[in-house]
Amino acid sequence: MHDGKPPPVPKVPKEKKTKPKRVQPEHVHDDPENPCGLCASHGDATIPGMPEESFECVDDDISERLRALLRAGDSWADDAE
Repeated sequence: MHDGKPPPVPKVPKEKKTKPKRVQPEHVHDDPENPCGLCASHGDATIPGMPEESFECVDDDISERLRALLRAGDSWADDAE
């Protein structure tokens, strides 16, 4: 150009980075003696001796339960020391 500036250098386009697709874990029980990866990490639900979990439904107001815990003064942080 006429004002003494060099011509602009064209920018090189960057390559797009692609993330690998996330694989959904699946149960694969080819050999009953060897647990699949999902059963090894989370437990095998097909074992008949597995204990059943029971849950209780609490209809109370959670704020009252939290107040009672704060009044008790016990803290899990105190146990860490």
